[in-house]
Amino acid sequence: KAVVKGKEPYKEMEAKLQADPDYKIFRDEWGIEFTETSGAKHLHEEVYRSDLANKVPGVRQSEQGYSTYLNTLRLGTGKTYKNWFKILAKIGIKVTEEDFKAAGRFINDASGRGTQARPSSLLGRLERSPVTTHGAFAYRWVKSRFNLMNPVRYAKMPTAARLIAMKEMVQFVGATGLTLALAKKLGAEVDTDPDSPDFLKIRAGKQHYDISGGMQNPIRFMFRMTEAV
Repeated sequence: KAVVKGKEPYKEMEAKLQADPDYKIFRDEWGIEFTETSGAKHLHEEVYRSDLANKVPGVRQSEQGYSTYLNTLRLGTGKTYKNWFKILAKIGIKVTEEDFKAAGRFINDASGRGTQARPSSLLGRLERSPVTTHGAFAYRWVKSRFNLMNPVRYAKMPTAARLIAMKEMVQFVGATGLTLALAKKLGAEVDTDPDSPDFLKIRAGKQHYDISGGMQNPIRFMFRMTEAV
C-alpha cells in the first residue's frame, strides 16, 4: 500500500506506528532508530540518501515502502523482546534499563542501523563525518553485519539481553545451515569455499540464491582472518 498508492497512505501508516504506545518508549528509552523519508539525511535509510535518485519516478515510493517495512519490523521486534523480558523476569533473571538499551542496539544492528561509537570518541567522529556518511556506501549497514558477528559485543551485554540476542542468532544460524543442507540434499550446489563469489550461496542451474541476509561477506572475512592467523 505504501509503495503503490503514494504519499498519503505512507503518512497514514507512519502515523499509526508512531501512535503505538511502545513507539516512544522504544525510541527514547531503548534507543531503537526509526527512520524517516524527509528531513535530515542521517534519519533516512542509507540506500535512499540521494536527492537526485528521489526525483526518478517510483524511487520515492520505494523508499516509503522500504522505510515503513523496517520501522514496522523494529516496532514488532521490540514488542517481542519486551514480552521475553517479562518471561525472564518471572523466572528470576534480573532485567534492567541496560538490558533494554542493549536490546535496542541489537535491533538496530539486525535491521541494518549499525550501532556507532560514542560521538565524543575519535571513531565516533569519523563515523559521523561526511567522509564516511557520503564516501562509503551504506556504512552503517555494513557495520551492522560485522557487529552481529562480533562475540565481544555479546559478551558485554547484560544477561537478559544476551540471552535474547543469542537465541536469535542461534535460530538464524540453525535455519540458514538447515536450508543449505536441504538444498544440497535436493541436488542443488552449495559453495563453502570462502574465496568463491558464490560462498554460502545455493546454485540451481543458472540461478544463484543468497540466503545469508547480508552476512556472507562478514563470514567470509572471519574465515580469511582465521586462515591468516
